[in-house]
Amino acid sequence: MDENTQSTGRQPQEYYDEHAEVLARRPSKDTLAIVREMQKREATASSVYKFLARRVNGRGGEMLMRVASEKAVNAERLEQYTEKKGKASFLSVCGWRLLSLVFGSSFVISRLEAGEAEARTYFSTTARDIPDALVVSESGERHRIQLREVINQEGLRGIGSIVTGLYSAVLLIVGSLAGFITVFNDKRAAAVAGFCAAAAAVFAAAATGWSSQKAATGRQHPGAAAFTALITAIAASVLILSPFFFAGGAWTALAFSILAVAVVLALLAFFAAVVRQEAYFVVFIEMLFMTIGAALLSLCVVWFAKTWFGLHV
Repeated sequence: MDENTQSTGRQPQEYYDEHAEVLARRPSKDTLAIVREMQKREATASSVYKFLARRVNGRGGEMLMRVASEKAVNAERLEQYTEKKGKASFLSVCGWRLLSLVFGSSFVISRLEAGEAEARTYFSTTARDIPDALVVSESGERHRIQLREVINQEGLRGIGSIVTGLYSAVLLIVGSLAGFITVFNDKRAAAVAGFCAAAAAVFAAAATGWSSQKAATGRQHPGAAAFTALITAIAASVLILSPFFFAGGAWTALAFSILAVAVVLALLAFFAAVVRQEAYFVVFIEMLFMTIGAALLSLCVVWFAKTWFGLHV
């Protein structure tokens, strides 16, 4: 007698008759739409985990491959309801692969592990009409625990150091711009001085990326980390300094620079939230207020120094 029969107390034929009855009763369109989405998510996750398994050494890679295989089985299990083969989302798979190449496998696994917890509630909504949805949901919780074991915390902290370095670069540029405008009260002079501060911030971010990966355990890619931090810092610097190329006064340019900073912080907050395991909105608001506070403090300190030394520019 199999496990299902023992747990339900019914004969095997009764169990299969009930399962056949469920299959014969066509679910609603809304339910089928959810099941198709479940299929796509499982197939996409399977493809991503297979890719990551080839990048993770030892037992971690074996565990990822096992999770990928179980995800593929889950996608096939749901075919009996949708009558269509579950296909992975090409764009999602490419996006996760790109993130893993840039920020490392540990970061992507951490984000996917959080997604397993989010999907559990999503899957359980169809459990009444789709019995196998509960099986998929329970396997997702098991996968979440396994993925948590795979994550290389040292590698994740290395990514955290890169994000911290980029955030420090943003603080340096914004604080410097506020100070230069207070001293010169001239947009072009502040822009030139801002470029000098941005250059220092960019190279500091690249050095942070290099040193953080050298210090991390597991597979190390200090050159790739430094290059990623360098390119990201350059892009952030160009975006923050771009308002100084357009018409308007120095203070207007600074106001638009702070808006550009908000865009940069919106991206940085995503990575910081994953690393710190905190809510995205909380991390974003914290970063934004600290950045604005740094700009205001720089402005006050420079104004006090300018007044103290009697500097008139």
